[in-house]
Amino acid sequence: MEKISQSQLDERLKAEPRLILDFSSPGCAPCRKIAQTLPTLLDELRTGDPPLAVAAYEVDITVEPGLAAHFLVMGVPALIVFKEGKEAGRFSSLPKADKLRLLLS
Repeated sequence: MEKISQSQLDERLKAEPRLILDFSSPGCAPCRKIAQTLPTLLDELRTGDPPLAVAAYEVDITVEPGLAAHFLVMGVPALIVFKEGKEAGRFSSLPKADKLRLLLS
């Protein structure tokens, strides 16, 4: 998954109708699990009925602590889901595809 910085995020939030930020750190075991399974979940959403265009980016909080602070992320893993540039929901673990689909539809 592509990493994103604070300087890139504003532009992506405007350009992408649906976006997921995956906040993680290198020493976080649950974060590594999410990083392995999130692409499969995204494929389910993109090919499901109806198919959803969803962008997802990783935010390493050790590299981008300001971005984590901006979104009040106090611990990892943390997933923040955006729809039309506005926060639609947060998760501290990987949600099921149907729960994400509901938020993003």
